[in-house]
Amino acid sequence: MDETKLKALGLSDPEVKIYVALLKSGPLSASQLSKKTGMYRPYVYDTLENLIGKDLVTYTIRKSKKEFECAPPSALKKLLKKEQDQLKQKQGVVDSLVPKLEKIYNKPFTEFIIENFEGENAHKDLNEYILKIQKKKNITEVKYFGPDFIFDKKIKATINKKINPLKTGILIFNDYTAFYEKDKIFLIKNKNIYNLLNVMFNQI
Repeated sequence: MDETKLKALGLSDPEVKIYVALLKSGPLSASQLSKKTGMYRPYVYDTLENLIGKDLVTYTIRKSKKEFECAPPSALKKLLKKEQDQLKQKQGVVDSLVPKLEKIYNKPFTEFIIENFEGENAHKDLNEYILKIQKKKNITEVKYFGPDFIFDKKIKATINKKINPLKTGILIFNDYTAFYEKDKIFLIKNKNIYNLLNVMFNQI
């Protein structure tokens, strides 16, 4: 018998041992199960309790002693159905709880979104990236800063594809900051950094 399939249903190794032993042998006492499986009797009792809780094992009392027997194999379908119902219930709890938790969530330091552009097409690639952002969210202003160079470009609807700042400098727009060094551009999205540089640019 392929016991791994029983484990795939969520049964532990001891539970599989006990279940299969009862499935093959019929009613057995805890003592008999201990001998048959090689498990210590207290461990056998704990495992039986788990299986009873899953409706996979039942017991009868004969001559003041408990005899345990395996439930019909169809009980496995009931076990799966029970787990599916519990999962649906948990899903409902999560769906109702998440919006409430989001309202009180104390977010850590603003997360970074990082992109790198390198090579002779670095500026072109960045411009295309900016255009993609523009399609999702209107970019109203782009600012450049470099050696002896300050540029403040107001943009109403689209980004000028010909924007090419100096080889060394900084560009900021919509919470994004791009650092230029020759043919390498390092782009991050971080509201705190953007706000800081924007204030600095405005004071220059």
